[in-house]
Amino acid sequence: MVALTLINRISQIESIKAIEAEFTEDRGYKPLNISNWTTNASFDDEILKTFRPPSLESPIDYIYTYSLNKDTVAQLNQKLLGSNPSELTNVFMPNTTMAIVNIVNLLKLYDYQRICIVNPAYFSIKNALKAYGFEFDEISVERMNGECQIPYDKIIEGHFDAVWITSPIFSTSKYYSKEEQAKISALSKSGILVITDESFALPGHEILRELGPVENVIGIYSPHKAICVNSFKFSVVVCNKKFEDVFLQWVDVIAGNLPGSCCSAIEHFISKNYDDCFNAYTSFMTNAREALNESISFRTDLVCDTSELGSLYTLMHFEKSLPRTIDLDFMRDLIFSTGASLYPGALNGFDERFGFCYRVNLGLYNSVFISKLSSVLEFIDEVSRS
Repeated sequence: MVALTLINRISQIESIKAIEAEFTEDRGYKPLNISNWTTNASFDDEILKTFRPPSLESPIDYIYTYSLNKDTVAQLNQKLLGSNPSELTNVFMPNTTMAIVNIVNLLKLYDYQRICIVNPAYFSIKNALKAYGFEFDEISVERMNGECQIPYDKIIEGHFDAVWITSPIFSTSKYYSKEEQAKISALSKSGILVITDESFALPGHEILRELGPVENVIGIYSPHKAICVNSFKFSVVVCNKKFEDVFLQWVDVIAGNLPGSCCSAIEHFISKNYDDCFNAYTSFMTNAREALNESISFRTDLVCDTSELGSLYTLMHFEKSLPRTIDLDFMRDLIFSTGASLYPGALNGFDERFGFCYRVNLGLYNSVFISKLSSVLEFIDEVSRS
């Protein structure tokens, strides 16, 4: 019998959820996980007040990238990238995970050998690479004077064929500066294929908008995911036309046709109503970020860069007594002491240099969220002093 290959990150999350379930059974209510990827009723209500999705043209026909209206695709490129360059092509898929798998398949077909993931990164990337039999390296972003930088020299020295970079930096809402984007351009010009996972990039922050039609850069975008609309969405891979035939043929095998909801989401993105939804998102997250900053502004024991707007931020504590890896005993103490839970940054690829860190999801913002965050910070204070 072949041994089952499970995904370590999911197994670790399930272990944390098991502790949460124990708490619920013991206390009669669920702990609030401040790192969870869902949104709460407060956020949902604000978006739904504005959200006006277009109706489906037909619930019956097969729809693929190549059958989409060319004017629609041109409008999407104009809105997404600020232009509609003829050198680039689009391949549409139902979600980011499908996009990741299709890109990994392309790496296999083109016989890329040395792959690098710049962490932190979405867990599906390395697990998709493993499923296709790739060996790969993981290199962390570098922190210099409080800023995250692409490990350019390590990538060049590693002689990689392809590198996977996430922007904004995963779970931080922090984008790479113009200087760092110039490094991405330099990597691509050196012959390295650069994949930019920009699923959480808010409008105006797209790297390909800045770099233009670069031959060796593949971008992944999901504009609804970026504003926390997760059921009604699409993902689009933007790449040089040299990859077009491979993507358009293999997407039939790996992703199939586009659901009607994806086509409706594409139409919605190019409409004014998406802009209205983005404004509603911005308003909610601005208030949530102000509340987060109030909660942490007086603290000298943590680092959290909230300079750019988004829904996800990572708090970093550097006290040596705090765990740097997944410590379930610590998590049990935290959950039962605070009535809150969280997912440590190690689950998202943050290495030990980032201390004990965890993300907070402002899509969960309300008074209870802020109260539970305060309880977590007080618990960390107590552990640090003991």
